[in-house]
Amino acid sequence: MAAQNPEKLKELVDLFDSEARRNHVYPLEPKREGQPLITSDRTSFVYYGGMRRIAAASAPRLAGRRHVISADLEIPAAGASGVVIAQGGRYGGFTLYVKDNHLTYETNANGHSTGKLASTLSLPPGKVHVTLEFVPDETGSAPPTGPAPVFSGTATLSIDGKPAGTGHISALGFGGEGLDIGSDLGSPVTPSYEGPFAFSGTVDTVTVDLK
Repeated sequence: MAAQNPEKLKELVDLFDSEARRNHVYPLEPKREGQPLITSDRTSFVYYGGMRRIAAASAPRLAGRRHVISADLEIPAAGASGVVIAQGGRYGGFTLYVKDNHLTYETNANGHSTGKLASTLSLPPGKVHVTLEFVPDETGSAPPTGPAPVFSGTATLSIDGKPAGTGHISALGFGGEGLDIGSDLGSPVTPSYEGPFAFSGTVDTVTVDLK
């Protein structure tokens, strides 16, 4: 067909070339290092309810950095439960979820639970704004359970601007699984719930800011 339609072949070759350059495809067999990533130089990420299975390479790099995760939720009159945001899985990661109408933040590193913080306030019905701030300690260290780099720090929860709890996290590390909004579709970060533990209210937006 190419031999019979040389003009169409040239048109398709030129179209592929222009699209490949526009989308940074070249070289066709790039080295594993130096590839452009959506996370490069970005400090703010906005996600919407229902966004799932975001690849780990495209998720915010949180380990070792101060960060704030804020979410706008809608809580039914009878209360809500389920995951707001989860990254990683049983071998490392974090999850911010609602259970018994309380906001809860849990982490694990190399398959070991490293922290759990439940809000001192319950979530009111209607629209609510929640935040999780993580401030790393000055130095992070890898526990003897594995070689992956992990970082300790302090986590603080707030609900509608009101302080809702502070606690120390002994290690924040990540496995190879991606990021989910409104559920935890991979292996669950914590045994506190069974996946996917979909949020029973509404997740409007989740914003991750690196400081």
